[in-house]
Amino acid sequence: MAVPAEVLRALEQLPPQDSREVAEGALMRRSLQHFIRGMWPVLPIHAGLPIKWNWHIGAVSEHLEAVTASQIQNLIVLMPPGLAKSMIVSVGWPSWEWTNTPSLGYITVSAQEDVIDRDANRMRDIITSQWYRRRFLPDWEIAKDRAAKWRFYNTRGGYRISKTTGQRITGIRAPRRIIDDAIDADDAFHDKAILDKVNDWIDQAFTSRGTLGQPSPIVLVMQRLHERDPAGHLIEQGGWVVLCLPNEYDGSPHHTVIGYKDPRTEIGELLFPELLDREQSDHLRKNVLGEAGYAGQYQQEPVPAAGTTFAAESFKRWTPDTLPELDFVVLSADLNNLKRRRATKDTDFAVIQAWGVEGEDRYLLGRFRAKVNLAASVHAIEGMLAQWPGVRRALIELKANGPSAVGQLQAKWGNLIEGVPVQGESKEQRAEACTPVVEGGHVIIPDASIPGFKWVDDEFLPEVIGFPHRRRDDHVDAMTMALIWLVKNRPRTAWIGRLKPKETR
Repeated sequence: MAVPAEVLRALEQLPPQDSREVAEGALMRRSLQHFIRGMWPVLPIHAGLPIKWNWHIGAVSEHLEAVTASQIQNLIVLMPPGLAKSMIVSVGWPSWEWTNTPSLGYITVSAQEDVIDRDANRMRDIITSQWYRRRFLPDWEIAKDRAAKWRFYNTRGGYRISKTTGQRITGIRAPRRIIDDAIDADDAFHDKAILDKVNDWIDQAFTSRGTLGQPSPIVLVMQRLHERDPAGHLIEQGGWVVLCLPNEYDGSPHHTVIGYKDPRTEIGELLFPELLDREQSDHLRKNVLGEAGYAGQYQQEPVPAAGTTFAAESFKRWTPDTLPELDFVVLSADLNNLKRRRATKDTDFAVIQAWGVEGEDRYLLGRFRAKVNLAASVHAIEGMLAQWPGVRRALIELKANGPSAVGQLQAKWGNLIEGVPVQGESKEQRAEACTPVVEGGHVIIPDASIPGFKWVDDEFLPEVIGFPHRRRDDHVDAMTMALIWLVKNRPRTAWIGRLKPKETR
């Protein structure tokens, strides 16, 4: 980044001491991480003490520099709490950009009023400090007649407007938009309606508040809380560069488009051990947050690798060579409520599973999964009935399109079709009821290496072991319906011969 000509001219005319300060400023203009180092002791909260430096600060800074340079349009930074994310993104980056382009405007958003108040005041402290003004020689200042608690302007047209998540934002635009923790952790864990409300606000209000006719990047920084949190919601939409910084290295390089990859090499290596060591990390996992909370907030993976209700290692695998002679097959269908022809990104999937039974063991043989309407769902069930001639019952849950599907199919297939009432207990309770058979090793799923069964590891298993924290639970509903029905209603039937697995969709 070039140093402005007026700064170079001023540098030539300054006394030696002032020259050194302006020279420092010239270096900081070109490097956000140098700026962060310099500004840190200036804030009263740091009492003049230098920053404890770690490589992640440079990684975040480099990605923000890429946003400034228009190499990245929209950026998501995922990192544990307490590692200076707000100081870098919400305080340092806007203050640094104003050293070169003071006309920039910012809309900054956070879930908590005290956070947006804190960060606005910290930015104001930085840009009005003698440290800032002696090094960058700004020809502007805070406009005294346009300064309020959550909104201030400079005399070159730049501004910072702070809002809480969900607050009215019409009539406001900015070429820079920052979301810093859009939702509280308690809300993400306990109130899914708030998650949906925040995501809708981001989609319908915030993302349209860029400056018309020019690039207006968005930077979201947070720790993961839930699969449906704002980060997960936006990542699912696509078009975002994601910088992921888990507390413990998970083996993924976490590449980004600017050539970054996680520099750690050992599984479990900590992100910032001088600040958060192994003992503290283990304490957070075991005694404070639990596995689910730690996995989200510190590992940036909102579902523990080992699962919550179901553990991955509890599911055995079958291959064509190990699939036994089966007694019979049961279909289980969890349908959506799609009435229109066209699905949207929020439409649930219709999931139909085929389960083979051999003694006490249940074998997942195949599945159908798609965002389809009633007619297509009925067609898919009939297709699986034809594919598995050993079907002794097709179970359809009586919710959404289920009752209509049962009515249509029973007219043709009779008692082979059974509508299963929605049980009074919760999904979580139904899943818990299935844990004995799963943990006992009696649920056997296809090996994903079998041609056509890649979905087992890509979709089925992540959803099942992630339950109830995953956004989707259609596979879980279909699985638990079949397993519970088999415990209560296992029919006596003759062996129908060995069935060969076939992928349906």
